[in-house]
Amino acid sequence: KRYPDQEDIIGLPATHSKIITLPSTYNAGRATDITMAIADEWETHKYAEDSFAAIRPAMMRGGIFIGATTILKSKTGSFPQQIYSDAKTGKNGFVPLCWPYFVVPGRNEETYQRDTAAMSPMRREQECPRTEAEMFAPMTAAGFFDHGVLEKMLAECRSPVSSRYGGLV
Repeated sequence: KRYPDQEDIIGLPATHSKIITLPSTYNAGRATDITMAIADEWETHKYAEDSFAAIRPAMMRGGIFIGATTILKSKTGSFPQQIYSDAKTGKNGFVPLCWPYFVVPGRNEETYQRDTAAMSPMRREQECPRTEAEMFAPMTAAGFFDHGVLEKMLAECRSPVSSRYGGLV
């Protein structure tokens, strides 16, 4: 049932509650007494940090926030990525959850190749990461250098025989 008769409010009479959908605009969520906020595809919200600040007081009163998103590799260091990173180190009280491609039962390398065959390498890296590390890694498909070669070179690096002049030589 909708209550009232609006497209953006769904009433749940049995529990005396309602679901209100809001756009991802600068003022959305301000001055509300919400108990739960869900930001779907949070990475694409133009005002992600401002909207989060607006609903933070409700969260401090026990409200729940869920930020679900595909990580956009072109937005390195975005606000949602910072929240996730801080959650990984225990800085903000959030629980970081990651669902890479293979978390769905029945998926394997064969299904990955089949499901992503029509995607460009850049799109495949962004939309179907296989691991959390791959999700946050710089996009290899758009890189100037071959990342595989760079990883091999890094593995062969060793400490200097000696260090002088503050490590400059």
